[in-house]
Amino acid sequence: MPSASGSWQLAGTLSGGWKQRLALAACLIHSPALLLLDEPTAGVDPKARREFWDEIHRQARLGITVLVSTHCMDEAQRCDSLCYIAAGRVLAFGDAAQIVAAAGASDLEDAFVRLVTSAQGSAGPTADRAA
Repeated sequence: MPSASGSWQLAGTLSGGWKQRLALAACLIHSPALLLLDEPTAGVDPKARREFWDEIHRQARLGITVLVSTHCMDEAQRCDSLCYIAAGRVLAFGDAAQIVAAAGASDLEDAFVRLVTSAQGSAGPTADRAA
């Protein structure tokens, strides 16, 4: 990949943010129908993060199905539909407002905590709660 100075640089020597940009570009080269992104903005600066989300939304408008996994609820808020999954179980599905309302929560983070806590309580003892 060419660097800012015009010289070539191996992908492994790029910063985290540039590695993420390169990975997204590589995923889009073949015009996929489905784009799976795991923590796509990890390690990027706020400007690049906004650009990533602009591109994700652009791809969705072009008809690509985009599935994003994230633990950042402010990023989840940017998605059209959400699915909360914990320990292999779907805890909630819908848009942000539906999930917040169904959980009786104040925001997505509160909804997640409430849903996970409720699921853990109904599942009995787990390794996560071992002393």
